[in-house]
Amino acid sequence: MPHHKKPSTRRMEFLLSNEAYERFHRHHEARGFRTKAETLEALIYAAKIDSKIDPAALTRIETKLDQAIAFLEELS
Repeated sequence: MPHHKKPSTRRMEFLLSNEAYERFHRHHEARGFRTKAETLEALIYAAKIDSKIDPAALTRIETKLDQAIAFLEELS
């Protein structure tokens, strides 16, 4: 992957099955988010509200969220 420097951003990679990617893409389009990063943030927030993620796991996810946002913005 090429190295891109954007202030206050980090890179994160995901390996997704085709089905998982399609589900994410459908959710992104259905909700009308501007970027895939916004979609990812919304999914994490919804999971946090629903208490479906262990609090320790959520903390780890939040620390890497900036990387995910940068990666997903590069996909758009």
